[in-house]
Amino acid sequence: MENTLENLPLGLNLRLKYNLAELGLEGYEENDLVLDTTHDLMTFFQQNVCSCKNTKRDPKTCYEKVGFKKFFERHLQLCALEPNELELFIKAQLMSFETTSITSEFRHNYRYNFSHQLPLCKPVYIKLCGITEYMLKTLQGDLQANGYQKDFIKTLDMYLKLNPVLMLI
Repeated sequence: MENTLENLPLGLNLRLKYNLAELGLEGYEENDLVLDTTHDLMTFFQQNVCSCKNTKRDPKTCYEKVGFKKFFERHLQLCALEPNELELFIKAQLMSFETTSITSEFRHNYRYNFSHQLPLCKPVYIKLCGITEYMLKTLQGDLQANGYQKDFIKTLDMYLKLNPVLMLI
C-alpha cells in the first residue's frame, strides 16, 4: 500500500522539519510551539498572499523585507499577549498609522506597518497579529465610533509601562 496523505492514520501530526539555523532561528529550541509556528508561517508565505505591489525596482514582498526571524519573533510576541492587550496594541497602531483626511470624516484609511519603515499589506498584517479580518474590522469600527477617549489613553500609558512588547508600535 502506498503511503499517501489519504492512507495515513487520522490524528497523525504532519509537520515538516525546518532547519531553524537557515531561518535565523538558531537560538530557538525545536519544541512544538516553535516548529508549529514556523510551519504555519512558512505555509502562509509560500501561498503568496502578499497583496503589495511589486515593482522591478523592488521585487520583494513585504514579509521578505521584514525577514523571517523578525516576523516570527513579533508574531510570537503578539500571540502571547492577553486579548485586551492585543486589542490595545492593534488600536494604538491603527491610530498612529491612520491616513484619513480631515475632509472625509466617514471614510477612514489605514496603513498597516511592521514598523515605521516597513509597511505591510493587510493580509500579512492580519497574519502577523494572529487575528481575523473580522476582528480587524471590528477594532477599526470601535476606534472610529469611540475615537480616542481619556480612558483609552490612560490604559495605553499603563500597558506601555507594564508591557515592553507594546513599545514596538
